[in-house]
Amino acid sequence: MYLQSRFQLLRQAAEGRVGSGRNDGRRGRKGLYHSSLSLKKEVGRGSVHSEDNRDMKTLDIALAFQYVTQVPFENLFEDCRKDNEFRHLKYWWTATCRFFKRSYPQIGETLGRDHSTCVFYYKRHLKMMDDEKWYREGYFKMLDELLTRLGA
Repeated sequence: MYLQSRFQLLRQAAEGRVGSGRNDGRRGRKGLYHSSLSLKKEVGRGSVHSEDNRDMKTLDIALAFQYVTQVPFENLFEDCRKDNEFRHLKYWWTATCRFFKRSYPQIGETLGRDHSTCVFYYKRHLKMMDDEKWYREGYFKMLDELLTRLGA
């Protein structure tokens, strides 16, 4: 005899498969935002809510980033495992998106990567900010030009 765990039953109920009380034929979650969660817990779910830079579109940031760095954004999609010249730009892009309060899954969508790759890029960015003077100066110069271009 197989007994389901409480977690499985709760998950099925949340997905609308068992005991949800809804008879309108809908399944799954109703929306992405849970008003009952605190802001800190909501941020942990991957959607970042912030008052500043909230209305700035990621596309606008990407176009400004492309203009400032003079590198086509498509080059950021190249494989980073081989030694390429655009690796530090991926780190800069991830850090810039975090500056503008984007979540890791959102950043991953822009690069065609998983969110865990973006976490790795951000950690590498922080390490290089501590270790490499040329990287730190270049990033601050790029970010200053980017903010000027965006008018933020």
